[in-house]
Amino acid sequence: VSQRNAAEVKRHVERLMAAKETGDSIDKKTVAWLKEIEGRIRERLVKVGLAEPSAGRMRLGEWIDTYIATRTDLKGNSLSNYERTRRSLVDYFGEDRPLESITKGDADEWRIWLATKSNRRDKNREGLSDETVRRRSGRAKQFYTAAIKRGLIENNPFEDLIGTQRGNPKRQHFVPADVIYDCIEHAPDTQWKTIIALCRFGGLRCPTEVLGLTWDDVD
Repeated sequence: VSQRNAAEVKRHVERLMAAKETGDSIDKKTVAWLKEIEGRIRERLVKVGLAEPSAGRMRLGEWIDTYIATRTDLKGNSLSNYERTRRSLVDYFGEDRPLESITKGDADEWRIWLATKSNRRDKNREGLSDETVRRRSGRAKQFYTAAIKRGLIENNPFEDLIGTQRGNPKRQHFVPADVIYDCIEHAPDTQWKTIIALCRFGGLRCPTEVLGLTWDDVD
């Protein structure tokens, strides 16, 4: 190839390496180049983890599975929540929907569907609660943000959906310290006493943060 073309490839590869190192998004020019490149260059990029085999043709279910597999930090309920969002997306759009084909209009319709027709567990209502809709919208946005960073797509159709959680104050209850001391006293062993104390007085989430502690975390 010409020196000019070789220099262009070099620039794109350096941008891909920098994005992988820092976790930042890939610039639009490199995303467009990555979507078009095929053959030996793509094979080499895939081999060193700088590109996906199917680039912009990645399917929805395939990408979400790939993303969740990389999140080795997710455990228990956190992992289950991501999987529930995957199910909601796949139930509505289909497993093989091209990742880049979903529009902002599609995302709006999906959110309406979540709120009105997607409830599987509660026979008394068809839709999900507003808090659940917000959480799943936020995770859908997260799936697509990660895809942008990997250079699979250029835009996030879920970016305008409200994903922040407001909480339900009616479900909140203050537990006095005396009650916790009583629980600690009646706990079956030292480990359980420590777990209760860490959760109530240390503010750690259970089980993820409590069980993730090592001796290096203790001052």
